[in-house]
Amino acid sequence: MLGQVLTKQITRPGETHSVAHYAALLDEERAGERAAKPKPDTRHRSPATTAALSAWTGRYRDPWFGDATVCAQGDRVRFASARSPMLTGTVMQVDARWLVDWDDDSVDAEPWLHFSADAGSTTLALSHVDPEADFSYDYQDLTFTRVAACDAAATTKVDVSPATDAASAGLVDVAPLAEGVRLDMRYAGTANFTGARVPGYEANTCLLLAPVAQALAKVQADVQREGLSLKLFDCYRPVRSVKHFVAWARDAADQRTKPAFYPNVEKAALLDGYIAETSGHSRGATLDLTLTRCERGACVDLDMGTPFDFFDPRANTAHADLSPAQKANRARLLDAMSRHGFHNYPMEWWHFTFRPEPSPQTAYDVPIQ
Repeated sequence: MLGQVLTKQITRPGETHSVAHYAALLDEERAGERAAKPKPDTRHRSPATTAALSAWTGRYRDPWFGDATVCAQGDRVRFASARSPMLTGTVMQVDARWLVDWDDDSVDAEPWLHFSADAGSTTLALSHVDPEADFSYDYQDLTFTRVAACDAAATTKVDVSPATDAASAGLVDVAPLAEGVRLDMRYAGTANFTGARVPGYEANTCLLLAPVAQALAKVQADVQREGLSLKLFDCYRPVRSVKHFVAWARDAADQRTKPAFYPNVEKAALLDGYIAETSGHSRGATLDLTLTRCERGACVDLDMGTPFDFFDPRANTAHADLSPAQKANRARLLDAMSRHGFHNYPMEWWHFTFRPEPSPQTAYDVPIQ
């Protein structure tokens, strides 16, 4: 632009233009390019189910890039690269397409996943979700071929710690660290989707691994400055409690809580995305919560559009059918948590995991006391 200005000034002074003029021309050109290649709206995404991706899961190999897995991990399907640890994330569904929501926020170019099967071979290709994404993410140059099933793939193994109490597990009580936090640990009482106190929950106490509890205390301090408080529904969850949830979900005869917690979903379907046989809660870095406003001794929860543990698409964090106030309240919670390292599970507005997890390969089964 400066070269154009100087050239015109010397050769044709009567036709000179300012730097701003040429900058505007470039902006018009780029706007036209963006209009021709608009970025898809991927806000309304939800975690891919294992059933939906059952035909495509496995270990894939690109001759240059190496191996990557697309495999179930707990209640999610995960993409994980063997050579590039940053390229690890959850597979999400957007309409009829799949993309990877990277765990590491510094990786700012999400890829579409394109599966295909031909002549007995299953392949995977990647492409940019955003047409204007940084060219250095050259996904289009990778050609993966499936070489093994997930049960033969190298997957992250989670072991149950032999710890017998919270102290030996490294779990700490959040309440003394996060002044003013509200506790409503639903599984320690009967106001939950099982309709009874859950084994392993012996107190209205939130336990988390120490680094997670310290990060949550910072969130509490932030929201208190806005006249709000965190209200905790669930934190660390013993392995025995997770097994109880699975057994409850398989008991088709017990439908007592259906009207309140899963009116539009069949109970058996709760095991497909809502209730998992292994839970991140058991690793001490995941929790469920909302925002509440307390004045003159009375607390009122912000309207999030659904109650906690409401098994329904309306609970998806970015669900479209919400009022402006409900969307704003969810965004407020999301922003407060993300500032201190907590990532939301898009299927549930209340569900957050601290990353990187302090012990991603260790689950705990000590009771909450």
